[in-house]
Amino acid sequence: MLKVRVMGTKKDIKWFRDLLRDCSQIKVMEFSDLYPNKGTKTYYRAYTEVEPRKKAEEYIQLLKEEALYETGIWPERAPLLLLITCSYQETDGRFFVAGCLKEE
Repeated sequence: MLKVRVMGTKKDIKWFRDLLRDCSQIKVMEFSDLYPNKGTKTYYRAYTEVEPRKKAEEYIQLLKEEALYETGIWPERAPLLLLITCSYQETDGRFFVAGCLKEE
């Protein structure tokens, strides 16, 4: 299961929630209410829990196929941790950074 924090305008968060729910590869387990960010009346945050509908190996392969950058480092197993961050290369662009816990 992935736990994701989403930040943006109410419209952006609704768009992302609907995108997740319509995605055949992701099962949305929970999506929280909106919480206002301190110091602004424009931006909010929400939290969601999702599970991939595919096996971890299939999801990792999809990440490799869709990657824009090649670092040579890939997550090897579930559970996966995803960070979603802004991308300024295109309007409303986002980057996904994937990882997993390192075994000691």
